[in-house]
Amino acid sequence: MTEATTSEGPHQYLSALRQHVLGPLRDAIEVAEQEYREVENEQTAFEEFAARVSAVPTVSTPTQTLPIESASGESPPQRAAELRAAYRETVMAVPHYTDVYDETIGESLVAEFGPELAELFEPTNGISFTAYHKDALVTAAEQSATERGEFHDTLSTERASLGSLCQDLETLLDEFDTNIVPAWYRQRFIERLDDVLQTRQSVLDKRTSVAYLDGHNLCEYLYSEGPWTYPVLTAVARLLDSVVFQERD
Repeated sequence: MTEATTSEGPHQYLSALRQHVLGPLRDAIEVAEQEYREVENEQTAFEEFAARVSAVPTVSTPTQTLPIESASGESPPQRAAELRAAYRETVMAVPHYTDVYDETIGESLVAEFGPELAELFEPTNGISFTAYHKDALVTAAEQSATERGEFHDTLSTERASLGSLCQDLETLLDEFDTNIVPAWYRQRFIERLDDVLQTRQSVLDKRTSVAYLDGHNLCEYLYSEGPWTYPVLTAVARLLDSVVFQERD
């Protein structure tokens, strides 16, 4: 890194150093923000779907196997078609659906609600749509919305954590006019980096588990497709690798 300092102008070198150190954090913030928007869209979609299902008329019979027509004259296949349309126009209509899931309606319904409720959407099932079915489906849709809401809150915390620590490292880098850390400042410099790491570790350790995602699994879920899984740790490691510690004044 010393050669880079001498062969490049100080401004160009320090700019490259900032990008090298902060790159993982900035990329992670972008990933977390994209996931945040997608989960928010899904939460809204499931809430809208639950509302659509609530408006679907039911038959008064408790029978779950006979294709009895409802009072409005609509048959089970028509009810199934109505439910399928509601699901397509809400949950499957989120902008990222194809890119992220790329599932058929049947696959998506089973994944979200289980095979029994997914049967209600099949036109050939002969199942009349009763109040029991409606309540079960609305409850399942609301649960899916609730889970997205909880994950949305977790992603909000993640974005705030990354943004705050990125700002801390930017402040530290703003003080640099070279990559040499003088001996008198070495201990304080290491302490400031340790504060960044300890703050991040506290966020990971205290994070409430959402489904199977705790603090560490969330990092794997969000960032594993990139070259690193822990963006803050990577940024600090890059900074330490990029500086030269002066032995004595």
